[in-house]
Amino acid sequence: MAFSDFVRDTLTEWNHSDLIQRFEDEEIDEEGFLSLEETDLINLIPKTGPRCRFRKKHNAFLKKRQQPNDDKNIQEATSLSASIKDSKSSSGNITGEMINQEFRQKAIIKPLRDQPPKRSEIIKSFDKPFGTLGGSVPTTDISGVGETVYDQSEPSTSKILPLQVNIPGKRKSDENHANKQTKKRQRDAASRIIEKLEIETKTEVKKIMQRVESRFDDLPSTKLMDFLRGKIQTLEKDKKVIVGVFGKTGAGKSFLINTILGETKLLPSGNQGACTSVMIQVEANMTDSDSKYIAEIEFMTEEEWKEELESHFRDRSYKDGNEDQEMDDYDDDNEKISSLYGKDGSGATLEELMDRKHFREIPEFHLSVKKIFKCNTAEELSEKITCYTRSDTQSDTFKRQYWPLVKCITIKVPNSKDLLEHVVLVDLPGNGDCNKSRDEMWISFVGNCSAVWIVSDIARAYSEKESWEILDSTVSLFGPGGECRSISFICTKTDNIEENHQKADARTCILRRNETTKKQVRDKFNKQKEVKKHFSGGKDFFQVFTVSSREYQKKEHLQQEETEIPKLQEFLRNLNDRRTKISDYVSGAYGILSLIQGAKSSDMTDIKEEVCQVLEQRLKDEIKSIGQTMDEAYETFERCLSEGVQQSEESCEKLMNKVIAPKGKKGSGYHKVLKSLCKNGGVYKPKGKREKRMEINLNESLASCMRSLINEQFKKHFPNEGKHGPIMEQIDIFTLDTNSLVEEHPEVSLHLTFLKTEVERQQRGSTFIQTSSNCTLTPRGKYGLVCELVANSCIQPKSGQFDYDYSPNFHPTFQVFLDCMSGAENIRLSLLDRGSNDQRVWECLIPTG
Repeated sequence: MAFSDFVRDTLTEWNHSDLIQRFEDEEIDEEGFLSLEETDLINLIPKTGPRCRFRKKHNAFLKKRQQPNDDKNIQEATSLSASIKDSKSSSGNITGEMINQEFRQKAIIKPLRDQPPKRSEIIKSFDKPFGTLGGSVPTTDISGVGETVYDQSEPSTSKILPLQVNIPGKRKSDENHANKQTKKRQRDAASRIIEKLEIETKTEVKKIMQRVESRFDDLPSTKLMDFLRGKIQTLEKDKKVIVGVFGKTGAGKSFLINTILGETKLLPSGNQGACTSVMIQVEANMTDSDSKYIAEIEFMTEEEWKEELESHFRDRSYKDGNEDQEMDDYDDDNEKISSLYGKDGSGATLEELMDRKHFREIPEFHLSVKKIFKCNTAEELSEKITCYTRSDTQSDTFKRQYWPLVKCITIKVPNSKDLLEHVVLVDLPGNGDCNKSRDEMWISFVGNCSAVWIVSDIARAYSEKESWEILDSTVSLFGPGGECRSISFICTKTDNIEENHQKADARTCILRRNETTKKQVRDKFNKQKEVKKHFSGGKDFFQVFTVSSREYQKKEHLQQEETEIPKLQEFLRNLNDRRTKISDYVSGAYGILSLIQGAKSSDMTDIKEEVCQVLEQRLKDEIKSIGQTMDEAYETFERCLSEGVQQSEESCEKLMNKVIAPKGKKGSGYHKVLKSLCKNGGVYKPKGKREKRMEINLNESLASCMRSLINEQFKKHFPNEGKHGPIMEQIDIFTLDTNSLVEEHPEVSLHLTFLKTEVERQQRGSTFIQTSSNCTLTPRGKYGLVCELVANSCIQPKSGQFDYDYSPNFHPTFQVFLDCMSGAENIRLSLLDRGSNDQRVWECLIPTG
């Protein structure tokens, strides 16, 4: 057997003969051995020490083995997508520029100029302003005299991800499926090689920028120097994508996050009597030299805790005189007191509760600084932070819990850049917090979520009210104008079935229930009118996943792919978008370095003034065009709001009574709510169990007329998902046409390179797909684009004039909006000559996967 000859010998050679039986039990052959991932190693080698030693040898073995095949893989990868090193393109070719969004694709067809340079050439282009990589940054002042390099090479702005589309479909045959899996592994291998090269490039560029920044420290402050320092600081900033994870207690959020990250014991989970009680954000540990697991705990201030205790005492005194007072508020306060103080909290005064003896173990609370833990393993960190994250109501012994004082916890995970380099997972309580500081942070997180995950036990996903109430109560925060691009409903614990099933029957039962639940949840979401009115409802905007964290680890009934954990991991990879981030950084750095080198030339004053006049005029023209679109939007919004104000005034009394005098509420029992509305600016946040909370917001009620009238127009102008609204479309086609100026004034090419990179950084999110053009296009001729094999495609305009002399930084000739790719394996774009009876003069076949 192949196993005996390869896997056994390799394990023996590596001094891991004790693992041979384990590998045999799991039927790992040579192909499986070479494809082992981190999650597989965790299951195969539970102990950290042996696993680390094996991983090190495995990685070295793969690297050595891959070297002879690298050339072939790189050729395959570069044929699928353009590289970040593409800074030039050949004259006469055509390229499709794909706007890479998770749920809708936008293609822009435009000319491609020169062929891309090799990797060594792109590094040389960075070296030009400052010599070789090993050289030093010039010590002359920015205005010093030096030789000007008229380098007309342009920074890479191509976004290298190929067009990625989710195309659901049934497996035709096991052989067909195996072929697809093989091709996918080949593409993944090629992609990893390209990504490795790109990461190395970024690392080298970062070193250059660090040397530049350190040299700036010795230079005096001038307008130009301050501008350059600001640009470098902006370049180094990384705006992370936030994924908000919501769900009621016991839904399995912590276990889900652990499984996705391949860290079985990171977030505390599994205790039925305990629940996560604070906001937890999980991100990558970005310090390359530090493989520690880190937790940063941010406390509320002493004053904020004192205010919360004072509120508790007021509520307690009010309860003593009012039998109708709801118990949830009081119980929630008592849980916090007993968790933090134990028996010492019973009957204690405010002064006694604020005594510093209760906080000796957390001096950071008094100092208003973060408490930081650094651990070698996830399990060790989890044990240390449990008392800061979870409420345990069933513990027989008292152990002081500090979660009532915690505002937020940030956990940094090593070796997780693949999923979390530019993404933050935030475990969020469902409906905010009665504490003002925690609630403000909660609102900030929710409003900045790019993706929302609603987590629910599959057994209650359709019927459970709490999950749908969370969605309904938070949607206005991440709706139009917010960052949200998708909502996903994640049904957990799909493996929870009756134990008397046979293995084959269990698998069938699980998968059948998964499909049924998906349909039920989708149907219910489509009936959520209040939620759907905030979004335009693209096909993939709402997704349903049925997952089993336990099956992903144990593989008793399902294969890992069938648990859909890999789908969520791929979801995060797409959001993480490392390759586009690398491209943005490299392009931005090249622009800054070009400006620095160009600024050293002081003998071109007349030329600079002439170019500035041209640029200023072009800038005015472009701003005027954008301004007209904004004026139209302003007029539309003002008309809607004026009508809404009139309706609000007419229905004010009716809206007020719905809130302050609802049916079925007694005056005495509702007094606290009214008091809170008056005290807190029209907002009442109850303190009861989170899944039972229903916030009352008088302001939202009074503004409901204005919201309902402006919603449609606001959604049209500032859509969360799908194509850009009218304003952003104008920004997308903004151009200063710097390339035409380079041809006329090559002396200032470096300055113009900086301007071009700045424009393109604002138009990020595009993927360039290089194609061939075996056709001859007539200047000033009219051509039309046809998109085949895709339903619901929208092409604009219907025809356009081809201008061979237009620069690469230009208004796009065609835009293609692709709404649905179900069942399509390829997209065929064809160019028709409108002046010759729509004769097909060019076509391109683009794979969707």
